[in-house]
Amino acid sequence: MSGFKYRKQKQVDRGCGAACVAMISGISFVKAENATQKNCTNNLGFVGIRNISKSLSDLKAPYQVSAKLTVISNKKIRDALKSTERSALVRTRKEGSVYHWMLWDGCSSRFLNPSDREDTTAKDFILYGYANLERVDHVLP
Repeated sequence: MSGFKYRKQKQVDRGCGAACVAMISGISFVKAENATQKNCTNNLGFVGIRNISKSLSDLKAPYQVSAKLTVISNKKIRDALKSTERSALVRTRKEGSVYHWMLWDGCSSRFLNPSDREDTTAKDFILYGYANLERVDHVLP
């Protein structure tokens, strides 16, 4: 599982979930943002794991994520991600309680951080939880 095309979020303080949906789905940021906002359940426009999961399903993305995060310690998440070739959606925490989404590309062992540069070590982030990406084949009607 590799070949995710990097997408950058358009605003500094929001858009990371939509950018991750765009990378996973292989679509533009604008299309992903439209899908995530359609499924958004809060008035701030912040995107949670259920929203991302629903958006990926609606978009018939080649990968899906569970609507539930695996939450373990920062070091254990890093170890879990580095010990497998599986890719994952990662929820991080930076500067107190601000949450942020990134994509872990398991094949190239790198984080794709939509708010920064394409390849990041994520050392400035506390990893909070992750959801593995699962390949799905959509049956055409």
